[in-house]
Amino acid sequence: MSPAISSLGFLLGANDVEKKAGIGKKIIDTARRNGSDIALVQEYTNVLKDSIQRSKNSTEIRYHAAKFLRGVGAKQWLDNPVRVIGIGRGPMSGFYSFLRLESLNGPDALMSSRYMEFLDSFGWHLNSNDVWLRTMKVEDIHNLKSLLDVLNVGYVLSRAQDVNIRHLVSNFVHFQTDLSENHRNNLSGVSAALQIRQVMGLKIDRVSCNSRKKGLQKDGRADNVFVVDVSFPDFGSQARGSITAIRLERNTPTSVHHTGGPNYVLGVSQEENSSFLNTENGAIDIKVSDSQYRFWVFGCADGYDTGDSQYRIRLAYAMENRIPLVLDLDMKVWERDSSWPRAFFVDQVARYQQPHDLASFIQQSDGLPLAA
Repeated sequence: MSPAISSLGFLLGANDVEKKAGIGKKIIDTARRNGSDIALVQEYTNVLKDSIQRSKNSTEIRYHAAKFLRGVGAKQWLDNPVRVIGIGRGPMSGFYSFLRLESLNGPDALMSSRYMEFLDSFGWHLNSNDVWLRTMKVEDIHNLKSLLDVLNVGYVLSRAQDVNIRHLVSNFVHFQTDLSENHRNNLSGVSAALQIRQVMGLKIDRVSCNSRKKGLQKDGRADNVFVVDVSFPDFGSQARGSITAIRLERNTPTSVHHTGGPNYVLGVSQEENSSFLNTENGAIDIKVSDSQYRFWVFGCADGYDTGDSQYRIRLAYAMENRIPLVLDLDMKVWERDSSWPRAFFVDQVARYQQPHDLASFIQQSDGLPLAA
């Protein structure tokens, strides 16, 4: 709830003219600080002041304040209560109450088994060796959208992570120097979000071991070539977005090739001989609209690879349906606009037998609040 609204005194009387004027000023200041349409604020300022002066109690003032903030387009008018959840273990469980925030889960001696079963039915499971603690990763904020909606989660907190970017990493694969060992990196049938396979026997020179400015040019030496498969099986409609950065990492000896960085530039193309998807400085912004995507990467062959060398790939994936960042201080605050209200009216009630049936109802409701 905005400070201007939450600071109202419950004993405010109908004749407290000065207090009402001060409250009106706070509400207008809140509107100006929270992205409102300034023209609308100016147009309806006198209407707000008059409504506050005619209010008989703080409840009426709260109503007029919320109506005004919403009407002028304030991003945080918040006349309805919402819950908050953090990425990982921050804020620490039990600390929410100190911040006067309501979370979904915490150290409670009386945990409802039905509530736990309800969370399980959506796929939000307990961590191993934990009996009550459930934490969310960045991808969970998107994968469990319907659960967060029904649980009235309006805000997501993170210490540093961008909740709109997912980071994927593959397993290490052994570098191959012998064509007869090509079977080692056969990844058919392997289920993983990110897979890397070295391409053997391909003598192609597309990138350089020289400085970054010359990185996307030939240098007379055959490149290390890999094929990368990306899979987003748990994203559903969230698969649309962009791959914004790729890193090729070697563990022995250590080296890093990446797109748009100070080290060896990593060339990226959709096919073996197609044009690079990199910009002039090596950066990428590859649009993806399917849950499956394949691309080729070309790295500098620096001559230090051995039979013990292993490679893996990392990428950053920015989702198209972004959750807006509304505050960036000691923690980042992301605002969800699809959470169900705490209370609402319905004209019919669905019936279910098991918690997973209820979860299915909610997941298929297309965001429409329901009762069952």
